[in-house]
Amino acid sequence: MAGKEGTHVVVRYVGKGTEKTAIGIKDFGKDTLKVSKGTVTKVDHAAHTIAVKTEDGTEVTYRLTKDAVVDTERGVVEGAKFTAKEGDHVVEQYSEDDEHKVVHYLKPA
Repeated sequence: MAGKEGTHVVVRYVGKGTEKTAIGIKDFGKDTLKVSKGTVTKVDHAAHTIAVKTEDGTEVTYRLTKDAVVDTERGVVEGAKFTAKEGDHVVEQYSEDDEHKVVHYLKPA
């Protein structure tokens, strides 16, 4: 099993209710992901970005990589299948590189 106690992981699974089977686990390590909440203001599917107005009123644009996962009503899906719309409330877990904030896990707030 990936991850150690206290690390951030994202689990991809299949199934419903209590009958879920993990099909992939991504370990991000301890203290590597930051968390933010806000309201979606723009989604650019071609650029794989999402703009979010955070709780403090700042608008931030995040990149959704191919490895990003989104928690939906139907379970966890790939970020490329994300179909948010303006006005949706979300919680994003992200990391920062030199140029971008990169979402790794996104869920409805």
